[in-house]
Amino acid sequence: MKGDRKALSLMQGKGKKLDTPTNGKEPVAHRARTLEDYEPYPRVITDEERELFASMEDVSPHAPGYLEAYVRFGNHEAACSGIGIDSSTPRRWKQRRPDFAALREFIKKDVVSRWNTVVQALAMEGFEDRMYDADGELVGRRVRQDASFVRAFMASIDPERWGKQSGTDQSITIVIQDVKE
Repeated sequence: MKGDRKALSLMQGKGKKLDTPTNGKEPVAHRARTLEDYEPYPRVITDEERELFASMEDVSPHAPGYLEAYVRFGNHEAACSGIGIDSSTPRRWKQRRPDFAALREFIKKDVVSRWNTVVQALAMEGFEDRMYDADGELVGRRVRQDASFVRAFMASIDPERWGKQSGTDQSITIVIQDVKE
């Protein structure tokens, strides 16, 4: 999905964890790229959903795992890499099987809704950057706000509402209040 790929590139650079500094002692920022990283509570997959996903096993033995990973991560690339398949494989499944394509589209609508909720919360609360040392241990956090990032991310997820072609002149304004005790 082009929107997922664009969102992934916005969230993660090239889809990889940022490089560790050469001296190995400086903290390194790690940017999250999936719904699992941002949602306060993980999305629980119900038994009914598991049964529905299992019905796609005749498409491929990997199809149920992909659908479950896509629901959990909300990111096509992360779902594919999470189960070890090429990112073009689900596209071939969709071309071969209309029922798989319909189920994937239904899941995509839920994913878009969940991303919209996450981004609205991020716009209000800011982004939390986690800082890790060379050993991967969490050493600090910082909150930052970036209106252009929020707008670009929303345009990649929901272009009808936030894209340049949307026909509306929506803008994002950030007001920062610094409160010190």
